[in-house]
Amino acid sequence: MTTKGIIEVELKSYIHTQHEPMDYVAPQSHSCYEMVFYASGEGKTTIGEELYDFGPGDLAIIEPETVHDELSSSTCEVYCCLFTYQGSLPLENGLYSLRNLANAEEVL
Repeated sequence: MTTKGIIEVELKSYIHTQHEPMDYVAPQSHSCYEMVFYASGEGKTTIGEELYDFGPGDLAIIEPETVHDELSSSTCEVYCCLFTYQGSLPLENGLYSLRNLANAEEVL
């Protein structure tokens, strides 16, 4: 494995939770980055102006001050990290599938 670099961040919060079907996370934004990993379940998330369908193995990247929400259509296991970084990260808003790790390079 080749390491391309290490990005040092400051973790603001970490949440591991379960959302039940039809649970809705109301629109919100944060002053930091957010990464959400969907370990199981399905639903929809809006990140900025884009609507995405998420499923197991998907990773949402949310830039600071971006409004986002989430609606679960089944029971979902979710891991969420909010973090800051001094500088510009090579991360863009969106939903990335890690089901096939071949495209993990797109995220990292």
